Amino acid sequence: MIYVTVGGHSQPFDRLIKKVDEIASKNEFEFVVQYGCSKYIPKNCKGFDYIPFKKAEEYIKTADLVISHAGVGTILLAKKYNTPIILVPRRRKYKEHYTDHQVEICKIVQEQKRENIYVVQHLEYLEQEIRKVLSLPKNNKSLTENMGAAKIAQEIEKFIEHFVIKT
Repeated sequence: MIYVTVGGHSQPFDRLIKKVDEIASKNEFEFVVQYGCSKYIPKNCKGFDYIPFKKAEEYIKTADLVISHAGVGTILLAKKYNTPIILVPRRRKYKEHYTDHQVEICKIVQEQKRENIYVVQHLEYLEQEIRKVLSLPKNNKSLTENMGAAKIAQEIEKFIEHFVIKT
């Protein structure tokens, strides 16, 4: 299952939802889509506007892949459960956000080459990236199992510190 989330931001992210729906219409992938306030409602995917945090966390934990806006909270949850995540930044020029900070977050992630975090800057490459990521060998251990509880806290602190202080 591929879980797609656009978070709780007040501007629609129709561009991503439309692309995912297009991909779902011609592929075997099962998509579950949290589309938020997007005007476009997917026709080829299971979808909903918002769900409680615990339910979203469960989707992220059990998904084979997460596709998300570049929200730090979603990135951290995917990292916590070692779920591969493809980030697609919201863009100011499309009125998907007030700033281009998500584009900046994605640039930093690409520079750091973080394990299990991938970036698609242009939606025409999304399907190709989905196929690539799903074909990679899976590490089923969560970050907590890999590192221990104390080290996961350190890793999350470093990650947040880099985004908050350096960007």
